[in-house]
Amino acid sequence: MYFLKLNPITLNMERLIFTYFIQDELGNIKIGKSINPEKRFIESQVGNALKLTLILYIFGDKEKQLHQKFDFYRIRNGEWFKPNKQLTRFINSKMNGFEVLKEKRKFHDSKIDEQAKWYESIINHRKEIEIKENQFSW
Repeated sequence: MYFLKLNPITLNMERLIFTYFIQDELGNIKIGKSINPEKRFIESQVGNALKLTLILYIFGDKEKQLHQKFDFYRIRNGEWFKPNKQLTRFINSKMNGFEVLKEKRKFHDSKIDEQAKWYESIINHRKEIEIKENQFSW
């Protein structure tokens, strides 16, 4: 597990928080915030019978904004959302822009490799979800 070495004097507090996206094996996506998204992911998996995948996390607290944006797809007033094209497009745009972001943020190479592995695993996971979506109507 990797920890960021940050100087709180030079960074504002918002940059210490990440917004993360976790997907379950049915395709539902959780949007949450955490200082340590990897640890939060592990905690989420412990309390969930379905296999979870940490898709992506981005700098800053965008949780409330994204919850409002995708509110129509919300599952039972929680942090989970039904899979939908709008949310998928948003996540893809953040994943596709990762190469640009890593230059601006000066990410450590091991973090980039880890992100690439997540990206590859979520692409495979999405293919499985698409097959399931074709079998069932949402």
